[in-house]
Amino acid sequence: MSAPVVRCVLAADDPALIAACGAATEAAATIEIVAAVSRSRVLGGAVPACDVLLVADAPGHPAAAWAEDAARACPGVAVVLLVDDAGVDTYRAALRVGACAVATLPVSPVGLASAVADAVRAHRPGAALRDMSPGEVVAVAGASGGVGASAVALALAAGWHALLVDLSRGRAGLAFALGAAQERTLAELAQAGEALAAGIATVSAEHPCGLRFVPGPADADVLSAVAPGWGLTLVREVRVRERAAVIDAGGASEGSPREALVAADRLLVVVTPVRAALEAARSLILDAARWGAAAQPELVVNRWSRRAEVGLRAAARIVDAPIAAVVRDAPRPMRAYDEGSLDVARWMRVGPMAGLPAALARGSR
Repeated sequence: MSAPVVRCVLAADDPALIAACGAATEAAATIEIVAAVSRSRVLGGAVPACDVLLVADAPGHPAAAWAEDAARACPGVAVVLLVDDAGVDTYRAALRVGACAVATLPVSPVGLASAVADAVRAHRPGAALRDMSPGEVVAVAGASGGVGASAVALALAAGWHALLVDLSRGRAGLAFALGAAQERTLAELAQAGEALAAGIATVSAEHPCGLRFVPGPADADVLSAVAPGWGLTLVREVRVRERAAVIDAGGASEGSPREALVAADRLLVVVTPVRAALEAARSLILDAARWGAAAQPELVVNRWSRRAEVGLRAAARIVDAPIAAVVRDAPRPMRAYDEGSLDVARWMRVGPMAGLPAALARGSR
């Protein structure tokens, strides 16, 4: 069965642009422009029934300058900006005014189809909220650097086919392990303001292993500049739009990672069976209680072996938290993760964390 055609209305007056967009939609086959209307008609709410409104740049009326009014006049319709410059600043402006995607002028069949698909995907979760019960947001925090918290977060998201959000503030981050290069990151969401909800879907990318991934910004300091409460808002919006989401909170020492840890439905603290990591985990868990974390912390003991410095019972006693899962030490399968050449599907079948998602799913609420 072929995919349904997405009905679009083009907000533009330029005959050449209207003709070019019509030709692009004919070549794309998955989208159709049902009408071209003027700016005044859009703002008056007199737009034919459609799924997507294409708002184009025009002399004296850049698309980003009136897209918010267009979205307000056409509730329930996803908005795509057609702009001359689709740089990062334009994309951030699009999120701020409530647009779901951006395409560059002159339009191409591939570019327009991709933007429309992004908009439909971003808009659909909001329309479906009435039919979904709230999902579960799991925060994964590292007791200290190098314990493997990001690898645990990746394994859980892959095993649960969940949304994975990299809030670890690492310079390389999960994008390196996945070999993923992406222009859209948390940097765009951090500047999206009230458009954060719509932006989550457009910034996330599908990974072949079955998860969706929102990479951390190239400059981790971007997250230091967001307003207080942004991490709480992120968790709330993810919870109502995703059946399962995993947030790599890194050390969660401050700012939005700490807020995500506090607001999450489940908190997993990753440790290794050495006394220094366990003492750091105890300190983090005491801090989490002081911050008012909603979830009771659970431990994931990584790199476990019978030659470990501290046994499992002693580890639970030192940290004063239950052990939810144990990951055995296996340096060779983890080498590809460290080198940024990870085959996630194979790693989830034969790697040391293959059984981790199932083990932790049994303990979830």
